Amino acid sequence: MGLLTQELVEEALELAKPSILAILNFGDTTWGPEWVAGYVDGPGLENRISFQFGKNYQEKWNQNWGSPQGFFQIAQKKLDVAKREKLSTSVVVDTRPWCLKEGEFFYPGGVYRDGISVATSGAIGRTDEAISEIILSCIRLLCFLEMGITVEGRMEV
Repeated sequence: MGLLTQELVEEALELAKPSILAILNFGDTTWGPEWVAGYVDGPGLENRISFQFGKNYQEKWNQNWGSPQGFFQIAQKKLDVAKREKLSTSVVVDTRPWCLKEGEFFYPGGVYRDGISVATSGAIGRTDEAISEIILSCIRLLCFLEMGITVEGRMEV
């Protein structure tokens, strides 16, 4: 079993949660739902791991926002783009939109680094991408900590 496991990703999501919730409740970071859905994928994971953060969409959902399931579908598409192109979706859209395939979106929100992909959908695009970056950073941190690598970059014994 590798370092990147479902348990590690779930821990990373918990670490990221306070920042994500603060972002979703701050100013103009969302366009309506104050709720996001997304996925994480990477080496060693058997399946993509889904997540959601924000206000309980079942209590207060405006039908004009579409269905909550649609947010997961968009996040999957963003994850596919980030993983395939090995870039953040904002970079793909801004610098090489011709790489997008039919059914994919011009929305930012997916990130890729060192084999790990994260994508978020539901807020505005740049907010989605920032949330994905936070999650990715927490995953990388926990992997480094698993290896015993300190902040200084030395191995602890």
